[in-house]
Amino acid sequence: DGRFTFRHSVFPVLAAKPDFCHICDRKFPGFKSTFRHEIRHTICTAICGIEQMRDVTVIGVSDMERKIEQIAMTVGWPIMGLNTRLKQTVFKPVRRFRRDEKGGMLIFALLCFMGMLVGAGMAIDFMRYKNNRSRMQATLDRAILAAAALNQPLDAEAVVIDYFAKSGLKDYTLTISVDEGVNFRTVNASAALTQNSLFLNMVGIDTLSVITAGIAEERIQKLEVSLVLDVSGSMGSNSKLANLKVAAKDFAQALIDAGRVGKVAISIIPYNGTVVVGSRLAQEYNLTVEHNASTCVRFDDEDFFTTTLSTSQSIERVAHFDYQNSGRSSPIAWPECDTGTDSAILPFSTSIAAINAHIDGLSAGGMTASDIGMKWGVSLLDPSARDVLTNLIASDDADPLLADRPVAYSDGDTLKVIILMTDGDNTNQYDIIQERKSGLSDVWLDHDAPSGSTTKYSVYDTDREEYYYPHDRTWHATALGGNPVQMTYPELWGTFSTRYVGSYFYRYSRSKRDDMQNSYELTAGGNLSDERLSNMCSAAKNAEIMVFTIGFEAPIHGQSVMRSCATSPAYFYDVDGLEIADAFNSIVVTIQKIKLVQ
Repeated sequence: DGRFTFRHSVFPVLAAKPDFCHICDRKFPGFKSTFRHEIRHTICTAICGIEQMRDVTVIGVSDMERKIEQIAMTVGWPIMGLNTRLKQTVFKPVRRFRRDEKGGMLIFALLCFMGMLVGAGMAIDFMRYKNNRSRMQATLDRAILAAAALNQPLDAEAVVIDYFAKSGLKDYTLTISVDEGVNFRTVNASAALTQNSLFLNMVGIDTLSVITAGIAEERIQKLEVSLVLDVSGSMGSNSKLANLKVAAKDFAQALIDAGRVGKVAISIIPYNGTVVVGSRLAQEYNLTVEHNASTCVRFDDEDFFTTTLSTSQSIERVAHFDYQNSGRSSPIAWPECDTGTDSAILPFSTSIAAINAHIDGLSAGGMTASDIGMKWGVSLLDPSARDVLTNLIASDDADPLLADRPVAYSDGDTLKVIILMTDGDNTNQYDIIQERKSGLSDVWLDHDAPSGSTTKYSVYDTDREEYYYPHDRTWHATALGGNPVQMTYPELWGTFSTRYVGSYFYRYSRSKRDDMQNSYELTAGGNLSDERLSNMCSAAKNAEIMVFTIGFEAPIHGQSVMRSCATSPAYFYDVDGLEIADAFNSIVVTIQKIKLVQ
């Protein structure tokens, strides 16, 4: 090419092998463009031939330079020119390529990308695992809860198997064990399946084992229940009392059926403006003896701060009187405290027949005093009533299976429950004023007079010191009749209403008439009753009595009072009409709730 000469015939054999030139062209950029075709063949073939190798990659740049020089000296090439040209066109690009770091991140990026693919695949497999486990655990929980229910007649193991068969799960294995007795059933089950990996097999994990387990138990605890029911006058409207009776009987039936014999004791406490204790239960408490016509009592404010009710401490009896009726009615028509047995407390019953009969006998009338009803309901759950129940058992008025009831609050095997129902606000409570609850009145009765005679009463006026005959409005020096006897106040109030006593016997004096007509007093108004109820509810909840309340078509204020009384807002029910049955059913479910033990 004018700069140095090269005779092709020097290496005729080697130059005939072009394979080595292609290798050089690939390994050394610029080699092809620097030399003519035949010279490239000769140089490359000579280099490789000297090394007796076909792979030029084993020859370093400096080695290649030396080989070129050897070849040139052998064939008589001008070394200086050739070496310089090779360094500029071949070896310099080779060195630059060796130092060049461009594209170094490509390999790292490819490795990271592969790692991301593996990680994403693992996440997919783990998500599938989580989904399968959640589905299987949910199915297992539902299955064992249904199987553990004491009120379902099917075989518990068959119930679990059936749930899984209908769940859509496949290739699972089940292990089930059932333990049951008179008042409990425990279902222990586990499920497992093998999940094939889609991506985890790239890291050597071919399968994942999905395992779930659970234990469900329904155990009927001993139950002590007080059912405190509003039977005030407003309950007689809109079929409320009729709906209440159906719901209350179903409630009692459900508890006693599920609780087995001797496990459940139910007390029914009807209330209006008072609570009728009942003649038998009243014998167990120290009621005052002004009269024995009725058995309602009144409590002091401090009595509502405690769950106990002493059987020895004196309890004031509400007078037997009628302050509403103005007509002549003897005996009184509307006594403040009912004298019948249907509206009295039914204590500690295990007989569904007795409970149903008592509920059927309830009638509506009177005011509303839920604080007094709550006081009696809580007191019959308190351990202090144990002696009362013991005596009732001894007189064959209670079930012997209830011996040692009510149990202590610390007894973890017994649940104490009170259900308080009302349809309205608390109203006023009345009683005869203290000075006229006992002792002798000014009215005289002729015991020799015929029954039903209206001419047998006279009134002594202390101011005139004479006797007034109300039947003819005349005054006399002696009492009317052949055998006049001074009446006691309890006898007078049990015979005539306060309004009639004032208007008939004392009509000769307006002031005395008004005074006698107002012989009763307000013992508690609606606000005080609310406060007392709140204190009583707090005492019950502090003793860990489970308090449910029902506002049955109650006004807003009545609902608020009931909601505050309940153990929690979830235990308060605001219902109308037939919904009261749903409320009682919900309470039954809550009391008997099956629980997941594990």
